[in-house]
Amino acid sequence: MTMQHAIQRHLVEPCVEAQLKALKSMYPGWRITYDAATGRWSAAKRAPITDAQADAGVVAGFFSGNYEAFAEQLAKQADPHTEETS
Repeated sequence: MTMQHAIQRHLVEPCVEAQLKALKSMYPGWRITYDAATGRWSAAKRAPITDAQADAGVVAGFFSGNYEAFAEQLAKQADPHTEETS
């Protein structure tokens, strides 16, 4: 690891930790992780999905390399009846 990468990681970690803590408290039905080595966010549903949830588009798990996209997808998965307005 280069010095610049170490400094960037040190500066980003508190923000990521705060984001992770917030998501975990908002979505307790999901196991949410962040892999600092890859920059990948992942979520796995704690309980098996029902047929009705699957029909609504809920998945057992997903990942993203972008926090904003991940948080948006997590919100949609937590409330699959929310329709896009765009």
